Amino acid sequence: MNSTAPPPPKSVEKSAVSRAVRITRLLGHLFRGLATTWTVFPKADAATRAEHVRVWSGALVALAGVRVRVVGEPLPEGKFVIVANHISWVDIFAINSLRAVSFVAKKELADWPVAGRLLKNVGTLFIDRTKRRDTGRMVAILAQHIRDGVPLAFFPEGGVSHGVGVRQFNASLLQPAIDADALVVPIAITYSPLRSFDYVHRNFLQSVWAILGANEGEVTLTLLPPQRGTDRRSLAKNLENAIRSQIAAKAGARAPETADHHPTVTL
Repeated sequence: MNSTAPPPPKSVEKSAVSRAVRITRLLGHLFRGLATTWTVFPKADAATRAEHVRVWSGALVALAGVRVRVVGEPLPEGKFVIVANHISWVDIFAINSLRAVSFVAKKELADWPVAGRLLKNVGTLFIDRTKRRDTGRMVAILAQHIRDGVPLAFFPEGGVSHGVGVRQFNASLLQPAIDADALVVPIAITYSPLRSFDYVHRNFLQSVWAILGANEGEVTLTLLPPQRGTDRRSLAKNLENAIRSQIAAKAGARAPETADHHPTVTL
């Protein structure tokens, strides 16, 4: 009897090759992005930098094998802030492919390999959520950014979720929008297939590996009606409810997938 193990299925071999190609292209794109922020950004105006970020972010998501689908209302003119539920690191680049914004992110993201440095270079604002003093200091800085016409975005859940629901929103970072009298645009983010993008039990590199191994992927950004408020807690609750309702409605419309929150994916 021949003890030699049979060759792996062709679909697995193809997936491995696809991963290798995607990883190579993705790394090249990351380093080209870094080079642009070091060489082009210092001499470019804000509009030029924003367009570079938008185009580069769209290309990054595409190279990862993910299609961005945008539905709902267009982003408003003038001062606005984006809030969204948070499922994956892809969220950041998907939103930036729509419109380049300055993200408010937890300081741990600054430690991401390569991507962390890139986030710093494109103007991401990092905050230590464990220190109340840091939050207070950032409120004044962020309010001034908004008044200056710089769109901001953040994830008020304070962390990632499984993507089948929404965690309670933290109201503190909505204060700058209130102080600057800006509209707040809620964006509901959903993924298909969800299992490839679930970030809760993965680190950054494990997440990249899972996403690059999926045969196909799609992120849907649903732009919901903008809101304005004078009380950050009630505003946070209204935004949370709007996003939760949209995610629930989308899950209901896709019953075969939501029967199992983690549909099978070829890895």
